[in-house]
Amino acid sequence: MFDFPFSFEGVNNPGDYESESITFRAEEDIDTLYDYLLIYSVEDPETGLPDYSKCRILTFDDIELQKGSLLEIYTRKGEDSSTIEFETAALNQILYWGLPSPIWNIPYSSFELSRRGDSIAGGMFND
Repeated sequence: MFDFPFSFEGVNNPGDYESESITFRAEEDIDTLYDYLLIYSVEDPETGLPDYSKCRILTFDDIELQKGSLLEIYTRKGEDSSTIEFETAALNQILYWGLPSPIWNIPYSSFELSRRGDSIAGGMFND
């Protein structure tokens, strides 16, 4: 097992499509965000099972983060960018998911930021 290199900072402006985002902080240097997945799911309250029509997975490009940097992911479409934090000089990354509507105000929803390959019985179906 490994220590997870991110901490959850919060969901910002849930339900406001123009400014809704989720933010994480890098707790160590991250060589590439490509190794991670953001998984969003919504549970059907009647069955307790995922409502697959509302579930989403976000993959990342090959982006580096330094320890202390923020990763802010907006729900809406936009142009990915970076900013420098004044007090720490950390290079923060701002990414856009490109979804058509807000998601962080949906009842019975959850998220998981996970590392590719750190799962049980993962692998290819066809060799």
